[in-house]
Amino acid sequence: MWISGLKAAQESPWVGHGYRNANKVAQKYTDKDIGYTHLHNEYITNLVSAGVIGLLSLLALIFMPMTIFYQKLKDKESYHYAFMGMILCVGYAAFGFTHIAFGEEHVNAFYIFFLALLMPVTAKKLVN
Repeated sequence: MWISGLKAAQESPWVGHGYRNANKVAQKYTDKDIGYTHLHNEYITNLVSAGVIGLLSLLALIFMPMTIFYQKLKDKESYHYAFMGMILCVGYAAFGFTHIAFGEEHVNAFYIFFLALLMPVTAKKLVN
């Protein structure tokens, strides 16, 4: 599935093939019936669906908050919140290698909800 997805991404590398079209396009590059709703890799699925632009957006959603949390690990006052934020971001980044981390509304809401809770507490001294 991953190899077929990478081959499919080469057809439209910058903008991809559209939302939920990754399997349809990847199916052309394999004899097996994929039959899933995604390619079991968040990064390849996004690359095929939304191209390089979409993949970079996904990486920004994960790694920009992660860098803020990482910077704040040195602050004793916000250490625990920053550590929870790191676990959240690293968890989603790692989960994306074998699953689709942002594929359902509930999973998206979980990530955004916890970012909304942890980011203001963690980043409040970055602004000052």
